[in-house]
Amino acid sequence: MSMVVGRALRLGMDRRWVYLEPEDWDALDAIAGLEGRTVDELCSAIDETRPRTVALGGTIRLFLTAYKAALGAGFSTSGRTAEDRWVH
Repeated sequence: MSMVVGRALRLGMDRRWVYLEPEDWDALDAIAGLEGRTVDELCSAIDETRPRTVALGGTIRLFLTAYKAALGAGFSTSGRTAEDRWVH
């Protein structure tokens, strides 16, 4: 089992601790860079779309899975190919 790492995120005016595996934090850092956002901005957007009955950490993990699947399906951002981007 992988060790989880906690980080404080600023979501709008709130600060929230989220615990994810290091690989998930690396993926969020990479995706935020590709999207031209900070990790806080990216997680704030994810937080705005989640049902309140679902934990933020779980929603972020689902986002990472969906993003990876979109890249694998050939979707691209910033004109880059999937090989140029993070694929875990």
